[in-house]
Amino acid sequence: MEYTVPKDGGLPNKPDAILRPYLSVSGFSPKHLRSEIMLAAVFIAVTLGLALFCTLAAASPVPIVRIMVDREKQSMRVDGFDLLVHESVTNRKLAHESKRAWLQIQCSLGGRMEVRTSAGDRMRAAGPLHVTSLGGFIRVGSSQYRDDLYIYSFNGDCIAVNHVDLEKYIAGLLNSEMSAKWSMQALMAQAIAARTYAIYQMKESSTAHYRGLKPPFDLDSSVKDQVYEGANMERYKAIQAVQQTHGQVLTFDGKPIKAFYHSTCGGHTETPDRVWGMRLPYLRSVQCDFCQKSPRYNWAYSIHEGDIERKLRAEGLLRGRLLGMRVVDRNNLGRANRVEIHGSEATIVVAATRVRDIMGTVNVRSTDFSIARNPEGGANGGNFVFVGHGSGHGVGMCQWGAKTMGERGRRYTDILSYYYPAAQITKLY
Repeated sequence: MEYTVPKDGGLPNKPDAILRPYLSVSGFSPKHLRSEIMLAAVFIAVTLGLALFCTLAAASPVPIVRIMVDREKQSMRVDGFDLLVHESVTNRKLAHESKRAWLQIQCSLGGRMEVRTSAGDRMRAAGPLHVTSLGGFIRVGSSQYRDDLYIYSFNGDCIAVNHVDLEKYIAGLLNSEMSAKWSMQALMAQAIAARTYAIYQMKESSTAHYRGLKPPFDLDSSVKDQVYEGANMERYKAIQAVQQTHGQVLTFDGKPIKAFYHSTCGGHTETPDRVWGMRLPYLRSVQCDFCQKSPRYNWAYSIHEGDIERKLRAEGLLRGRLLGMRVVDRNNLGRANRVEIHGSEATIVVAATRVRDIMGTVNVRSTDFSIARNPEGGANGGNFVFVGHGSGHGVGMCQWGAKTMGERGRRYTDILSYYYPAAQITKLY
């Protein structure tokens, strides 16, 4: 926002010019003069404050994060009001669709693209495409996104990447990763954890490669990274939590950490070396007595014998008929390490994390499970039943634990120091 200020700063050349208007007016009172001087002082203070704020903002701008929000085979549709489309590299203007409009974008190998507009125009372009909306929002699928959208032709697929202010990104994901109805302290803890994870991934992405190519994004909008559904999921309370923690991150040895978090730990959080073989000294296992109210604290999943055979066979883990499955190794917290798959032709031992991925992480919710066979069918008519505790990988902050801690009056700083005991909260910008 700009404010009009006189060229000389609004101050008179001669000091007595301040008093002359009042001295020449009949009925002048010193009280009136004091009020005017106080108002002038307040104005000067506010002006200096704005100048200082702008200086600090310029010195420490909010980072822009790149989120892959959609990936489609060959074709993608974008909707919005007053859409502007440019070639990102050349800045050549391709289209300006006023009012409500849509774009249909075709992608092919080599970065070649074709754009068809709601006005009936059709043009070829060299990707990536830069799409903006004077209406403020761009729709891809069922979600709306702020700021800028870039469309890439990546291995023949159309990839939509939202380039957005990091604070707006956190506001858009908070109600997806944690309900905005939860306590403010839990939301503030989640905001800092999510911001820290994003900062860490932004640095990691600078050296990442996918199939020999450098991916044009920092994070995925799914559970692979953090669930982000754009402006659709923004809520006032979540925005407050973001504003009250603006720029705060978790650090270890002065650097942002990889701040993992999960739904429900089931009694103990895990360490990354036991889950992924990744040693991160700032992530430790802690006892958690706060998540028992989670609907995922205890769970069961039943699956038909034929279905589980198809899943295992597709992954090359079953030879012959499936005769049985059992956990053959657990860590000291009771989580499964390895699972034995007993086929009629061979027995194969595989990591429990891989079994969980094959069955689906929304079905087998954690690696704290046991496997039983029920010939008569389980609760859902299945022949194999996975029974377990907790939800998610178990590393870092337990979200349901944070919820309970917030409800019991613990501050966000207490929540974060409990689940990340080796990290410090640092103001990054």
